[in-house]
Amino acid sequence: MKLRSILFRVLALLVLSATTLVSAQDNVNLVFTFWIPTDHVIVETALGPIADAYMEAHPNVTIQYEFIPFADYEGTIATRLSGSDAPDAGWIVERNGPAFIASGVLYDMGSALRGDADYDYADFSEAASSQWLDGDAVYGVPFSTSPFITIYNASLFEAAGLDTPAELYASGDWTWETLRESAKAIADATEAWGFVGTDGGAGMYQNQRYATMLPLLRAYGTDIIADNSCVANSEAAVEALTLLHGMVFDDQSSVPPGDETVFWSGDVGITFGQISRLSNLDEADFDWGIAPMPSGPAGESPVIGQAAITVFNGPNNSHQDIATDFVRFMTTQDGVAQMAPFFPPARLSVLNSEAFLTSNPRVSEDDMAAVIVPAIANGTVLTSHPRFPEIELTGAAALDTLWMPDADVAAAMDLYCQSITPFLAAE
Repeated sequence: MKLRSILFRVLALLVLSATTLVSAQDNVNLVFTFWIPTDHVIVETALGPIADAYMEAHPNVTIQYEFIPFADYEGTIATRLSGSDAPDAGWIVERNGPAFIASGVLYDMGSALRGDADYDYADFSEAASSQWLDGDAVYGVPFSTSPFITIYNASLFEAAGLDTPAELYASGDWTWETLRESAKAIADATEAWGFVGTDGGAGMYQNQRYATMLPLLRAYGTDIIADNSCVANSEAAVEALTLLHGMVFDDQSSVPPGDETVFWSGDVGITFGQISRLSNLDEADFDWGIAPMPSGPAGESPVIGQAAITVFNGPNNSHQDIATDFVRFMTTQDGVAQMAPFFPPARLSVLNSEAFLTSNPRVSEDDMAAVIVPAIANGTVLTSHPRFPEIELTGAAALDTLWMPDADVAAAMDLYCQSITPFLAAE
């Protein structure tokens, strides 16, 4: 409680120096939405003190945090923005950002944030912020910017007599080709699988398709969508996906479709994930480590998942300036530092601080500096589009054909592009 009290007082002093946007006569209730329970430790130790400090400096403003389950979040927000109970601000995940921006329901905070020298908007990683920008307009401030990383079973690498991904990276040899070679060697030398897709399970065939495919495609210099066109059937994309298909069916080194084996059990050599997933290894009975994502013909191409804080622009909202001021306060250097133990920051000053480098009990300071920080600073956000939910749903059937043993990868990706192009052309 003493630490909470100190943080409260420090934040209150900081906010007192800001311009007060609301007069004492105006009572304002700001509703701020997110997808974690309001009794979560993050609210208790970070978000709560930030709101308390703002309200102490602005007695006529009440910050009301509101929990909406993640599965219902997008639909609930969209519905409420068209009605009379629209929230004032809240979180938006990267995949939904373009649709919300295109529909005009996110407020442009650009002039308020860019015009505040003390706020130092330039301190945010440009690459990590790009999803939320349109010229000088700022429609969201990244607060959680988590890169995908290689997570490996060091015990299996030792059993197979292999250099680990961290050692291969240090020698400049951690590529998708060496990942394939390592996975096959582990499968041949042990009773384990060599590789499984993002998040430790066979999600690369289902709900984690894009989180596995995109780092691979970008390492090969391509993507799913570029300039409002499907490029998932490009020569580079077909080459990349042929490698992954070969791991599954030719090498038989990757956990195949329908197999429920997970990395966290110790039966797989390599997976991808974000640092929050490392909690799955708290009870692991094997040695493990992390490394950057493998590179490809296009070099290193780190990919990040992200959520941003936004101000909503519904027809019944009338306090966007106050909500923007609260977002500004939440995302100052001090506010971001307070959230950093829970959310990897996009502010470079916080990203490179000792406080962040030592914030994760599962990751050493050296690994934070060598693996996590460069990926956030230089990484690009997962691909999205204003009609991405429709693209994802429609493209799923074509991607299913990719994971047949005798699949023609080029034909499967041609079918995929044919399926999703109508949604791109309609944009």
